Amino acid sequence: MHNAYRTDSQRPRAPKVTEEDPLVLNMKRVLLSANKFSTRFYSVMNEYTPEDSAESIEANPSSEDLVYSPITIFTSLVTLRNGAYRDTANELSTALSISKLNSTILYTGMRLLLQSIQHRTEEGSLNLINRLFLDHSFHPDESFVNSVHDDFHGELVQTHFSNASAATSFVNSNMHVSSHGVLENVITHTEDNSTEELNTTLTVIDGGLMLVSGFTLEAEWERGFTPLLTRNESFTREDGYSTRIPMMHRDGSYFYGEIPELNASALSIPYKGGRFSLNVILPAEDISVAEVEQNLESFPFPAVLSRLKRQYVQVSLPRFQIHDTIDLISPLEGIGITKCFSENHADLSNMVEDVGIGELYLTNAVHKTFIDVSEGGSRVPSANFIEAVPAQARLLTPFTVNRPFVFFVYDQLLQTTVVVGRKAL
Repeated sequence: MHNAYRTDSQRPRAPKVTEEDPLVLNMKRVLLSANKFSTRFYSVMNEYTPEDSAESIEANPSSEDLVYSPITIFTSLVTLRNGAYRDTANELSTALSISKLNSTILYTGMRLLLQSIQHRTEEGSLNLINRLFLDHSFHPDESFVNSVHDDFHGELVQTHFSNASAATSFVNSNMHVSSHGVLENVITHTEDNSTEELNTTLTVIDGGLMLVSGFTLEAEWERGFTPLLTRNESFTREDGYSTRIPMMHRDGSYFYGEIPELNASALSIPYKGGRFSLNVILPAEDISVAEVEQNLESFPFPAVLSRLKRQYVQVSLPRFQIHDTIDLISPLEGIGITKCFSENHADLSNMVEDVGIGELYLTNAVHKTFIDVSEGGSRVPSANFIEAVPAQARLLTPFTVNRPFVFFVYDQLLQTTVVVGRKAL
């Protein structure tokens, strides 16, 4: 038997607020912490490789596709922090840059932040999935369960980890339904009573707790690409090997700029409504994507956007999809989060009743993101889009993305990065 607590229809609705409303000020303070976390997390993710990757990928992590949602991971970790106590809670607070936020600021700020991001409008639909899977042998604290649902737009769900096959199916089904059918096979069952996600072995039984987060995006371009112009063209990978991929083409007005601090150029492609944008950072021809990623640690995404100016650009952009599942344990250890994974030190006594140090700990943390970039936008049907370019602007700036690049989806309203990725293959 599997227990889920409450439903989306019971979740509090977004209140009407103004810019100077205390709730908005709380949200801004939470966003500041989220952006600090995102910057630190980006640094460790630049070195991330799945445990059983090929030697060539281990030597050069930037040769592999990557996508994740820092705001989703931040949300799931703040949720975990809410269930932690003493040293475990303090460690999480420090890593998340929320040590100076009291409970009122944190909870009301997170609630308004998530209501704003996940509110479906013509500007698109962002789906942040935040799940804690707890073994049935534990008794969750009711106030914690309610806070997970109301403040963090998540769910605590119980299942029997002793039946690994059934637990695996349940986790996958939950994530599949929560993502409206987009995220599949987050984990898979193996013969030795463990679970394995793609290339990463994940054992769920010992600690009694799994943290699983996911992200999907559905949005239409402000002005899309014409499918008839898409054709297979050469794309040179980081290892020098050339392959053929579908390349979309469009001439139009975009925010574009050369970024000498990165040895790269950048282009911003707005989604409908202008709140969200896909931003592509293309290394110069003699510069590796790894070097650009290293430079981004000191010249972050908002600085890139500040350098862009509107001009007419001849865009050639790959059509691509990336499904990526990340074992978060190693990256989180890289930013100082270790106690919640330790059977000797984890204190999650605010999450469940009558549990001592080490009796409940996080066995694994998994994050799965899906990004789709096509002629119509992200996960929307394509159509024919033609923009008239003025005669005086016919001298277009070429932006040909025929080699590995960094991309990120930015929320202009909240001024935060919701997706970070690399297209390398």
